[in-house]
Amino acid sequence: DRDILVQRILGRGREGDSEEREAILAKIDRELGVGEPPDGQQVEKCMQAADIVIENNGDLQELHDRFMDYFNPISDAR
Repeated sequence: DRDILVQRILGRGREGDSEEREAILAKIDRELGVGEPPDGQQVEKCMQAADIVIENNGDLQELHDRFMDYFNPISDAR
C-alpha cells in the first residue's frame, strides 16, 4: 500500500529520504518502473513474475506470521 510506504519512509528518518509526500510517491513510482527506460529498474515486472507474494501491509509480527505460513510447509517437505 502506497500510503503505508510513505508512512514508513517518513517514520524511519533516514538521511537522504525526502520528507515530502509527493517526492516519496514519485520515487515509489520510479522504483515500480514508471518513466524508466526498458533497461531501467522494473520492480513491478519482477513482482508480476513472482510465484509467491507475501504482503507487508501490517506490523512486523504480521509479516513474520505470513512468512512462516509460507515457509513452514516448504521446510516440512524436506
